[in-house]
Amino acid sequence: MLIQIVLTLVFLSLLLKIVQMHSVGVSFKAVSIILLLAAIYVVLFPEIINRVARIAGVGRGADLMFYLCMAVGVYLLTLLYLRLKDTELRMARLVQHIAVERAIAELPAIHDGSERRDQ
Repeated sequence: MLIQIVLTLVFLSLLLKIVQMHSVGVSFKAVSIILLLAAIYVVLFPEIINRVARIAGVGRGADLMFYLCMAVGVYLLTLLYLRLKDTELRMARLVQHIAVERAIAELPAIHDGSERRDQ
């Protein structure tokens, strides 16, 4: 019973935090709210997950939750990896662009003879 109270409070605090966030999109908020409400429902009424597990062909509700968490975890890790790679590529392009811009800005100084060359 204590774990139900603690988990419900944790999920409610996450729900409140997500609703108050302005930097996330509407679709993220909607999916998060639905998932958190479902999590609260499952915590308060744990027998429902056993019924869903039997319908899905899984022996126990705990096993079903484990499988779902594993699938979501792999999905999130893949998503984070792809975003990281995209960010790395964008950063590399930005660094290249800045380097080219600086080189172009230094060209007139070289042609004017204002920069000393070592021979």
